[in-house]
Amino acid sequence: MGIFYYLKQFLKNVFTAPANASVPADSIYTEQAVMEKIHSLWDYISFTTHSQAFHICNVLGFEEWVSMDEILRRIKELFGAKYQNERSLYPYIKTLVDCNLLETTGFGGKKHWRKKELLIRIEEPKQKNTTITTVIASKNRQ
Repeated sequence: MGIFYYLKQFLKNVFTAPANASVPADSIYTEQAVMEKIHSLWDYISFTTHSQAFHICNVLGFEEWVSMDEILRRIKELFGAKYQNERSLYPYIKTLVDCNLLETTGFGGKKHWRKKELLIRIEEPKQKNTTITTVIASKNRQ
């Protein structure tokens, strides 16, 4: 039997097997069982405390479009920080929009922003519940 036979068998198994089927135990291609978890990227992003980006991301939500006046009001209410010039927040908002963390829209002649829902899939190999037991051997001295 030649290499073509093995190649044909391999391709037959790849294209006919379901996507979640496990690889046979005698195969050289072993597959670990993977457990997938869906998380929000916002759970892992952290900004410097009491920075402009920190203030902006804490006052914006996922559902509601918020204008600059409302952002400033919420920052003042939640953090007690008042910006003398509202234009100082625009570069931070623009950077967050460019990083695809915020969405922007312009209706009614004013810009409005909200957070984007960013979901990530984390794959972790399933680990068997193994317990390590330590046996201490002692010699009986007589």
